[in-house]
Amino acid sequence: MHEITLLQGLSLAALVFVLGIDFWLEALFLFRPIIVCTLTGAILGDIQTGLITGGLTELAFAGLTPAGGVQPPNP
Repeated sequence: MHEITLLQGLSLAALVFVLGIDFWLEALFLFRPIIVCTLTGAILGDIQTGLITGGLTELAFAGLTPAGGVQPPNP
């Protein structure tokens, strides 16, 4: 297992800061799993795993997002 360098840690902290602001402002929807995982994978040097993880997580959250005026049923 590889260790995270200081530059990678600072880059991840900056990414989380920007995504946190975007989450509360709902401006660009950068906080979606496909975006977050891909950017995290790019920072850590394994973009393929980031894309796979982001795609699978996005599928899991797709059912929770209301489309139009429809509310998802309560489980």
